[in-house]
Amino acid sequence: MKEFITKFKIIILFTLLLGLVNPLHSRIVYKDNMKYDYEANRYYSSKIYDFSQVKDIKKRKKLFVDFMSLIIETENRNILMNRTRVKELSKKKTLTQEELTFINNIEKVYLLEMSEKREDINWDELLNRVDIIPKELAITQSAIESGWGTSVFAKKANNMFGHWTYKVGTGIVPTERDEGKTHEIAIFSSINDSVVKYMLNLNTNSAYRQLRNIRRELRKNNSELDGEMLSTGLLNYSGIGQQYVKMINSIMKDISKYWRIDD
Repeated sequence: MKEFITKFKIIILFTLLLGLVNPLHSRIVYKDNMKYDYEANRYYSSKIYDFSQVKDIKKRKKLFVDFMSLIIETENRNILMNRTRVKELSKKKTLTQEELTFINNIEKVYLLEMSEKREDINWDELLNRVDIIPKELAITQSAIESGWGTSVFAKKANNMFGHWTYKVGTGIVPTERDEGKTHEIAIFSSINDSVVKYMLNLNTNSAYRQLRNIRRELRKNNSELDGEMLSTGLLNYSGIGQQYVKMINSIMKDISKYWRIDD
């Protein structure tokens, strides 16, 4: 009997350790929709889990928050790696050709004019753009725009943030598109690509300059990047403006509960 109890304890301990080491073990419900690249230390999902199968609303929200957290943390980590490198290079008096090429690639991605030499680089604006979007804000917007992962566009197009495309024939035509409009719902090859597009959009589009400026001031003061503060820079994300910002903050508070609910 004692031997059985000892073995049982070992099994329980091993199971708990698996859950701590690899979050996918504690989120087995969508294991086929999430992969982990150990070499790149990266979570990747080529298809959204069908959250509509989860009938319990609290459980569905918890699973959605966990799912999106893994992707958003992965893409934020990539941004932080580039930001760290840019900051390091900004302190150098001269750049090698390889270092300048790196900066040029970052400038191209973040829609800035490519610099021919170090003196041409707008370091302040570069660092203003190459920065993360707080996880709680990104998750909240994905929940709003995808109906907690249940929308047709989330399931058919991996589109988690309501992105449009104006390249005719490349997306999905909305059934309720107004007459004369030409936009389509953008299709992404993975959830990661959708998150990357969302972050680039907020980091480059002039409509969200206020968000970036708020973030820059928080950085200057060594303050935490607060999702609620940054949300005030998203008035232009939706046609309902201030109501959209209020919606974000209401849902962000709701989401905060799910960090603490056990699977």
